Amino acid sequence: MACVRPYLSNEAWLDQLQDWLHRYNYHRAHTALGGLAPVTRVNNLCGKYT
Repeated sequence: MACVRPYLSNEAWLDQLQDWLHRYNYHRAHTALGGLAPVTRVNNLCGKYT
């Protein structure tokens, strides 16, 4: 995860965290979801309630 190493600033840590969260939620296969990424389980991802 993003907090495994020391960072020079909070901003540097937040940048790394955002990258990690994107990979985790959009690209990492999760066994509990049958190999799919978590984003595939989100309803209304684009914010359109139709």
